[in-house]
Amino acid sequence: MMNYMVRLYVNNSSYGYFSPYPSSLFSYGDSFTTEAVPYEGYRFVQWDDGFDLPRRTVNVMSNVTLKAFFAPNPVEHTVTISLPDDTYSCYVYCNGTDVGTKSNDTVTVHAVKGNALTIAPVVPKGERIVSVVDGDDNVVWENNGSGRETIRFVVGDSDSVLKMSFEALEYTLKVTMSPLNEET
Repeated sequence: MMNYMVRLYVNNSSYGYFSPYPSSLFSYGDSFTTEAVPYEGYRFVQWDDGFDLPRRTVNVMSNVTLKAFFAPNPVEHTVTISLPDDTYSCYVYCNGTDVGTKSNDTVTVHAVKGNALTIAPVVPKGERIVSVVDGDDNVVWENNGSGRETIRFVVGDSDSVLKMSFEALEYTLKVTMSPLNEET
C-alpha cells in the first residue's frame, strides 16, 4: 500500500495554527479533517486553493500540500463629526451604506483605516457649509463656491474628530429709484 505525504503550512505562524494537526503520512483513500485556527487579533482568510471555510476534510489521493492564509483583524476607528448644535444633521456613507449615528450635535461613525467616507451635510435654509476641520484645526474640506457640498474623508490610523462650520448666506439687495415723472 502506498503512503502519501500531507503538508500543511500557514502564511505566518504567529497568525494561526491547525487543530488538530494531522499526521504527515496517509494511505490512498484516507481522509482527515483539520481547521485553520487564528490567534487572537487575527482572522482566517482562505486556503491557497480558494476554499474559504477554515474547517475542511481532505480525501488523500496523492501527496497533499495546503496553505492557510491569516491576516490581522482590521482595526476600527471612530470618526466623530461635530455639528454646531442639534438642529444640524448630516448623512455619512461608506461603500454606499449609511453608517452614521446621530446623537445631539454629533454624528459618530466606526470605520476601518482606508475606508472612504462620504459626508453629506443637511444644510439649513439660508445657510451654507463653510469648512470642515479636524481635531488639530487642519482644514479637511473648504467650500470653494462650486455648489458641491459633499465631503470625502479617508479614515486614517487613529480616531478622528471633524468639525463642520456653517454661515448664514448674505444677500445684497440693490434698489434703483428714479424720480416720478408727474404731469400737471
